[in-house]
Amino acid sequence: MTVLPILLATTMTQLPSGDRADHQLFSPQTQWIWDGGPDKPVDAYRLFRKEFSLDRKPSKAVLRITADAEYRLFINGEYVGRGPAPNPPAHISVDVIDVAKNLTSGANCIGVIVYHLGIPSFPRMLGRAGLIAQLDTNKVTIATDASWKCHDAWWTPSGQRYSIFREFTEILDGRKEPAGWNKPGFNDGGWKVAVPLGPVGTAPWTASESRDIPFPADSVTFARSMLFSSEISLKQFDAKQAVQVLSQAPEQQSPLYAGKLKGIPLDPRVFHKEIGNAQYPSTFGFDFGREVSGFPEIVVNTGTDGVIIDLGYGEGIDRQGHISVRRQNYASCDRLILRKGPQTLRVFHHRAFRYMVLAVQGGTVRIETPRIIESGYPNKDRGAFSCSDPMLTKIWEVGRHTMRICMDQGFMDCPWRERGQYIGDGLAEGPVALYAFGDTALMRRFLRQAKLCQPADGLLEPAYPNDWTAWHGSRGPNRIPGYGLLWVVMLEQYYRNT
Repeated sequence: MTVLPILLATTMTQLPSGDRADHQLFSPQTQWIWDGGPDKPVDAYRLFRKEFSLDRKPSKAVLRITADAEYRLFINGEYVGRGPAPNPPAHISVDVIDVAKNLTSGANCIGVIVYHLGIPSFPRMLGRAGLIAQLDTNKVTIATDASWKCHDAWWTPSGQRYSIFREFTEILDGRKEPAGWNKPGFNDGGWKVAVPLGPVGTAPWTASESRDIPFPADSVTFARSMLFSSEISLKQFDAKQAVQVLSQAPEQQSPLYAGKLKGIPLDPRVFHKEIGNAQYPSTFGFDFGREVSGFPEIVVNTGTDGVIIDLGYGEGIDRQGHISVRRQNYASCDRLILRKGPQTLRVFHHRAFRYMVLAVQGGTVRIETPRIIESGYPNKDRGAFSCSDPMLTKIWEVGRHTMRICMDQGFMDCPWRERGQYIGDGLAEGPVALYAFGDTALMRRFLRQAKLCQPADGLLEPAYPNDWTAWHGSRGPNRIPGYGLLWVVMLEQYYRNT
């Protein structure tokens, strides 16, 4: 399996925008590419790779990259980062990254996972599946074209929405990952040849522009305590049944819930637990101690192919001691299918929760403390507040954390359900981000995106960039006119504060 390192800071070194004019971000020979399939594949994960050779380690190497809709970038097997920042497809955001430290003399490899949702949603606008990238070193230019190779990734479509507003739940099948696919020397003879879609400026990406906000920052957070462990009576269950199993775990009320919500403290440095058996699935509950937002990651070792780990996420515990995995009647869960041996599996999409429930079926695994790669806007705690009333001081801290996890590559109404950028929410979030973090970049981007997403009739969308009209169907014209007026108020706030 690809081992993604624990990231303790912003992974990508961002170069100043304006390195080239936006229409000159890519050379004419650089092509948008895809796999030759449909323009809008649903719930599609694709791998792209390109090997090349360098005479010596370069002193400068600039990579420009973007994808519709999301990418994860690897160089020589090392995870570099994610993007792009959400924007309407016509103004797709391009990341300009210094990758000299990731390259070496001799053989090198760029590997990219690209995800395309293929249906209207709230976190991003529906465009057309594609990837474009260009690497410029002292002597060599590597550009996406028909020399790149592509392959299906190891995600199996689940057909089950994580939220009505967002993407689908994930089924990661580690047995299907091509080992070493993002490293030099991998045999990609069986892979398809990437199909060029056209150069920069190809529709719908007609006016690409440089990222105007910092790259996301990543840090690792481990579960703080284990709430319960229990066997269940159901011998096996499929991915769609998992939400029922996870939301009812443990089947017998745990003593931990006899008036107390305290678990067994975990030390991530020493917690390596042998869990599961071949006869009955086992469930385990974990508490991360606070709301977290990012990419759940499981580090395991197993002697059996096909062992299944289901992950469920919740923000509360009901009176029976069950974690709220079924949120608003949607399945807040993902499935991991293991291959034999040690492996690290990371969920691709953001998950926000405090509690995690984990179920193992089909065998025994040795697991490290569950963790999440928290990922969001790289805030610094520039603002501060304290007073003689400890409750008010605590409220300040809670409010600042709430603001922190509602900032990623834009403001968000919430970190789990929609991850949508509403004008009404942004009006409140802008000043809080200023007071807590001293940041105005997201507010500036938010204000500008209103223009980029403005329909022809002039009435602003209440949330953007998203597929409001397409998602709402016949109710699409109901665009909350008052929110459009609040944009003017937000503009005044921005002006007075900057």
